[in-house]
Amino acid sequence: MIREVGEELGIIPTKFVLLDTFQHITITGHHYRTAAWLITEYQGEITNNEPDKAEHVWVGLDEALFLIPFADSRYVIQLAKAKLEPG
Repeated sequence: MIREVGEELGIIPTKFVLLDTFQHITITGHHYRTAAWLITEYQGEITNNEPDKAEHVWVGLDEALFLIPFADSRYVIQLAKAKLEPG
């Protein structure tokens, strides 16, 4: 994760927590696993080092829940909100 975030965003995560892992199976039977991380502290300045692959948009978590159409991604946002809530 640290290498990927460095390559894609140009930062070094210094404080982070694993939110969950997901197993995906494609229609052709290919299996792969992804992990969702919440990074709360990092070194460096966030940049989009792969603009041809993705556009970065910064919004609050509530707005992200509204904008993201995929249930698994909304689930990750809800996990992040729960981790960030005081208590």
